[in-house]
Amino acid sequence: MPKFRLRIRGRLYAGFMALVAVGLAMAVVAVWNLRAVQDQVARQSALSDSTARVLEISTHLQAIQRANLRYVYDANEPAMKEAQERETAAIELLRVGAKGTLSEDRRALYNGLIDDIAKMRRLRDNLGDAVNEARTGKATLLPSGEELAVKMGKLVDAARAAVDEDTAALVADLESRILLVRVANWRFLALRDAQGPANFRASVDRAAQRLAALEKSPQAVELRSTLAPVKTSLGIYKSAFETTSAAMLQADEIYHKNLAPLIVDSVGRLKAAETTLKKDYQDSRATAEAVIAGTTTVQEIAGGLAILFGGIVAFLIARSIVGPLASMTSAMGRLAGGNLEVEIPGRGKADEIGDMAKAIQVFKDNMVETERLRAEQTEVEARQAESRKKDMVRLADQFEQAVGEIVNTVSSASNELEASAGTLTTTASRAQDLSTEVASASRRLRNRVGLIAGAVGSALAVGRQQPPQARSGQVPELGPRRLNPKHKRPRACAWPRRAARCAQATLVAMCLNMLARASSSISALKVNLSFRAIARAAAGRAEISSTSRFTFG
Repeated sequence: MPKFRLRIRGRLYAGFMALVAVGLAMAVVAVWNLRAVQDQVARQSALSDSTARVLEISTHLQAIQRANLRYVYDANEPAMKEAQERETAAIELLRVGAKGTLSEDRRALYNGLIDDIAKMRRLRDNLGDAVNEARTGKATLLPSGEELAVKMGKLVDAARAAVDEDTAALVADLESRILLVRVANWRFLALRDAQGPANFRASVDRAAQRLAALEKSPQAVELRSTLAPVKTSLGIYKSAFETTSAAMLQADEIYHKNLAPLIVDSVGRLKAAETTLKKDYQDSRATAEAVIAGTTTVQEIAGGLAILFGGIVAFLIARSIVGPLASMTSAMGRLAGGNLEVEIPGRGKADEIGDMAKAIQVFKDNMVETERLRAEQTEVEARQAESRKKDMVRLADQFEQAVGEIVNTVSSASNELEASAGTLTTTASRAQDLSTEVASASRRLRNRVGLIAGAVGSALAVGRQQPPQARSGQVPELGPRRLNPKHKRPRACAWPRRAARCAQATLVAMCLNMLARASSSISALKVNLSFRAIARAAAGRAEISSTSRFTFG
C-alpha cells in the first residue's frame, strides 16, 4: 500500500471499495448458497405436498371402494354420490400433482391414475345399471316369493281336505320342494354365491317335476284349479330370480373383478409413489442439510477471510498514514522547539502528507529566514546602541559643560536672589512696622472720627428742633439772604458743612483701615514670595546637581 501512487483519499476509498467488494462477494456466495437451500426447501415442500396429495388421493380411492361396495350390497344412493365426489376430488388432485411434479415417472403415474379413475367411472356406471336391475328384480322376486308361498298354502289346504293320503303326500313333497326353491333364493341373496343360480334352478326343476306329476295324477283332478296358480307363481318367481341373480352376479363381477382390483392397483401404485416421495424427501432433506452445512462453512471461511483482509487493508492504510503523520508530528515538535536543523519527512510523497510536508518546509524556511533577519537586526541594534552610547557620552560631556555654566549662573543668580530676598525681608519688616503704625493711627483716627460723628449727630438733632417763631409762623426769610453772595450765611445754617466734614472724616478712616489691611497683606505676600524664591533656588541647585550626577555618572 505505501508504494501506491494514491493519495490518502484514494487509499481510503480503495480500502473501503475492497471491503465492499469482499462483502459483495460474501453476499453473492451467501445468496447462491441460500438459493440452493431455497431450491432444496422448495423441493422438500413440493415433495411434502406431493406426499400429502398422494395420501389424500389414496384416501379418496379407498373411500370410492367402500362407497361402491356399499352400493353393490345396499344400493345406497348417498354412497354412489360420495363415490362421484371422491372421484372428482381425486382427479383434481392428480391433475395438480401431474402439473407440479418434476418427475416424469410420477407425472405418468398421475396421468395413468386419471385414466383409471375415468375407467372407474365407467365401471361404476355399469355397476349402477346392474344394481338398478338387481333392485328391480328384487322388487319382483320378493313379492312373487310371498305370493308363491300363499298359493302353495292354499294348495296344501285343498289337498288335505279333498284328496287321499298319497296325493296329500305328493302335495307335501311339492311344498317342501317349493320351500327349497325359496331357500335357494334366500341363500343366493345372502351369500351371492355363483353356484346359487344353479342350485335355484335345480330346486325349481324338481318342484316343476312334482307339479307335472300332480297334474297327471287322476286323484288330483280336484286340485288342478289350485295347481295352476302355483305353477304360474313359480314361473314368475323363477323369472324374477333369473333377472335378479344375473344382475347381482354382474354387479359382483364388475366390482370384484374389475372395479375393486383397479382401485386396489391404483392404491398400490399410490403407495409406491408415496414410498418414492418419502425417499426423495429424505434425500432432499439430507441434501438441504448438506447445503446448509456447506453454506455455514463457506460463510464462516468467507467471514474469517473478510476479517483478515479488512485487518490487512486497515493495517496498510493506517501504516501509510499514521507512520508519516507521527514522523511529521515529531518533526513539527522539534521545529517548534527551535531546532531548525530538523529534516522534514515525506516531502517526496505525492499525497496529502507530501503537501503537508512541503507546507511545513515552507514554514521552516521562513523561520530560518526570520532567525537570520533577527540576528542581523540584533547586530544592527548592537552597533546602533554602541554608536548611541558614544553619542550620549559626547552629548553628556557637552551637557555637563553647559550645565556647569548654567549651575554657575544659577548659583550667582541664587546668591543675588538670596540678597534680594534679604532686602525684601527687610522691606517687608519695615512695611509691617509701617502698617502697624498706620493701623494704630487709623484706630486713633477712627476713634476720633467716631467722636466727630457723635458730635455731628448731636448737631443734627439740635438742628432738627425749630425755634418757636417757626412754629408760630414767624420764620425769618432766609431765602434771599442765602441767594445773595454778598451777605454772610447765618450761623443757624452751618450744621450741613459739619455733617459733610464728618462724613469725609469717616471715609478717610475707612480708607486708612483699608490701607492698613492692604499693607499687612502686602507684607505677608512679600515674606511668602521671599521664602518661595529661596526654596526654589535651593531646589534648583539640588535638581541641577542630581541631573549632573545622573547624566555623568
